[in-house]
Amino acid sequence: MKKTIAIALSLILVFAVAGCSDSTSRSKGVYMLLDTSGTYALELKKAQSILNYLLGVLQPGDTLAVARIDTGSFSEKDIIAKITFDERPSYANNEKRMFQQEVNTFV
Repeated sequence: MKKTIAIALSLILVFAVAGCSDSTSRSKGVYMLLDTSGTYALELKKAQSILNYLLGVLQPGDTLAVARIDTGSFSEKDIIAKITFDERPSYANNEKRMFQQEVNTFV
């Protein structure tokens, strides 16, 4: 009888601990603005290097957006590319490659 109660309590403890997992989202969002006005346009290659670094460190589920600012006003048409990477790593890697191609085309 004591053994049955001990087993039952152990199972309850196991289910309680398993049910308390951390469900907090750890995803990140990065919005990169590229200044394409005046002499800053010459710095686009450096920005491209930074973007390549970001693509390497961002994880599945993270969000990345790149937009340009030229003379003063900003609108939706100035967004070059934006994406939230798929939770599946193989899909996220393909999305990163396509994102990189979009930005390379812009630069």
